[in-house]
Amino acid sequence: DMLDLDLDLEADLGVDTVKQAETFAAIRQEYGIERDDSLALRDYPTLNDVIGFVYAKRPDLAGTSAQPAPSTVPEATSTPPVASSLLSGDDAAAAEIARRIPTPMLRPDIGHCLPSGVSLDSDSRVVVMLDEGGVGRSLLMRLDKLDVATLTLEGALDANEVRARLDSFSEKGPISGVYWLSALDVEDSVTDLDLDGWREALRRRVKLLYETMRHLYDTVGDSGTFLVAATRLGGLHGYGPHGATAPMGGATVGFTKAFKREKPDAQVKAVDFPVSRKTAALADALIEETLFDPGAVEIGRKGGRRWTVGIVEEDLLEEPAGIDLGSESVFVVTGAAGSITSAITADLAGASQGTFHLLDLTPEPDRGDPEIAAFSTDREGLKRTIFDRLKAAGDKATPAIVERHLADIERRHAALSAIQAIEAAGGTAVYHSVDLRDGDAVGAAMVRVREDHDRVDVLLHAGGLEISRLLPDKERTEFDLVFDVKADGWFNLLHG
Repeated sequence: DMLDLDLDLEADLGVDTVKQAETFAAIRQEYGIERDDSLALRDYPTLNDVIGFVYAKRPDLAGTSAQPAPSTVPEATSTPPVASSLLSGDDAAAAEIARRIPTPMLRPDIGHCLPSGVSLDSDSRVVVMLDEGGVGRSLLMRLDKLDVATLTLEGALDANEVRARLDSFSEKGPISGVYWLSALDVEDSVTDLDLDGWREALRRRVKLLYETMRHLYDTVGDSGTFLVAATRLGGLHGYGPHGATAPMGGATVGFTKAFKREKPDAQVKAVDFPVSRKTAALADALIEETLFDPGAVEIGRKGGRRWTVGIVEEDLLEEPAGIDLGSESVFVVTGAAGSITSAITADLAGASQGTFHLLDLTPEPDRGDPEIAAFSTDREGLKRTIFDRLKAAGDKATPAIVERHLADIERRHAALSAIQAIEAAGGTAVYHSVDLRDGDAVGAAMVRVREDHDRVDVLLHAGGLEISRLLPDKERTEFDLVFDVKADGWFNLLHG
């Protein structure tokens, strides 16, 4: 009786937009419903709406208003559990896994590539976010010669200013493309930045990009439109022997790739360059990448050649030996209360008997907590207990709310499991309840690490959270939360 057909899929049942899209795809396949590219998920917010969709679109029942018999509803496909042998070090199971390694691979010269379908001419209206090194200025000169109308963004604009300028520019015609060049600026090292400087650098590189593309979501995305972002990771997207020269650009690449997943018809690219003083050559390359080669998103320009990122598979058991782990090994693990992280920590503890500093927002778990015990022995009964408790208190009790309470218990359970696995292996667990975005709190935890040890052997930054929504539905607070836990947490760890 927790499942009411009028409950909202996302707010009440916790089915995010990505899972909704997967559900609709499964429904179409089950009932032979043709794909409709104009379908908007927000038009089907409840289970009753989804049932109505089936009866409106199912070929043999089109227009029927009756509810489906229970036997016609397809059973949910359960996700197969992770093989326990993988977590227990079974070499036979591990041998079946191919390790996929991102590797730079040559891409054909631009003259051998197909046109992208984008035009740069008097009908084009293009936004250019400038860098500080002059590449954007050179690009503007070339666009001006092509009679392209441009809107220039530069400096420390705030989100409201960006949206206002985009609206003003759009009044004279639709925007057809965006060049995003702020990640061409080589940032200071982590040791030279403070947290405010780190945040401002990432705000210009990726958070204003989020604001821009969310605001232009209905304009930029069809065939003939484009987003081209430029980075200074080194020309090989950081996958060369020397790593990334300006690693914050990785955030720009990540956003660009995600945008391509949502807008597959547009020309979307992240073009990476080595550090240099060149401006004209880079501007020419950006125009070339706009007009040609729609077949790759990640493009590198290095050594007079074009590169992309491919995948090489290697046997998991044939890689070179790593570091030696033992009782003197020191681990720092963030996101320690995540179920996967807990399992990884247990494996590492069994292999080392070392000292583990565990960082997570979840408070240190109470070993005598009856809810943690119930989570292990009677999870369905625990759900019922939570539901009944909410109802008795007069609070709203929906599956999504119950799951949120259960998720909190699950994290406490995972944190305790990690601690107990470390202790059972003969190691030492030190728990730190911290918000990874809090520089002072993470710094204090790292002070404790430095006081107790002269080094950190393994730093596992698994802290983070997932909120899956399409860009128009992704509010700034949600974007910032997901991004900052990972990015600010990483900075605070390294800075400490």
